[in-house]
Amino acid sequence: MALQGGGIGAELPLVRAIGQYLPFEPFRTLFGGGHYLKDKAQIAVKNAYAPGNEKNLFAHMIHEAEKGVNLDETDVELEAAGLIVAGSDTTAVSLTYLVWCVLSRPELTTLLCAELKQLPEEYCDRDLEDLPVLNAVIEETLRLYGAAPGGMPRQKLNGPEYLGGHLIPAGTTVTTQAYSLHRDSRIFPDPSV
Repeated sequence: MALQGGGIGAELPLVRAIGQYLPFEPFRTLFGGGHYLKDKAQIAVKNAYAPGNEKNLFAHMIHEAEKGVNLDETDVELEAAGLIVAGSDTTAVSLTYLVWCVLSRPELTTLLCAELKQLPEEYCDRDLEDLPVLNAVIEETLRLYGAAPGGMPRQKLNGPEYLGGHLIPAGTTVTTQAYSLHRDSRIFPDPSV
């Protein structure tokens, strides 16, 4: 539920800012996910300093930062929060849709299985990169069922510029909307398949 609030908050930041302080538990839960992630990220960083955790991902980040990169604990906490979200719900959602898409199309299941059976017993990443059906399945799943289909805002920092015939002044926030864009028949001839 907290991640749903994060999605709403990304599109409607004012709703998130107000919603997390309303005196109703459902609203605080829905829009308070940032606090939960921050707490978990702080625990991850604290655990990175514990003896015996040298192979911990965050311990490695901190160690690399000590080599001269300007990275403090807050940076590591923000990275940890991002990895918690990216490594859980988004991955699970994407893989669920991938399996559903393949299994709902028997001809695709047959093609994919035949391609995978040709892999050597000791295959590596490079071998997987050469599989056209597998890579098409992955790309199309991400296009149609991306786990983060909302806006991806960016701010135009340097000078005005024209984009698609529209003047974008410096300081303007622009965004794309992945769900609609990935179903645009001018870009994808048969966008729903």
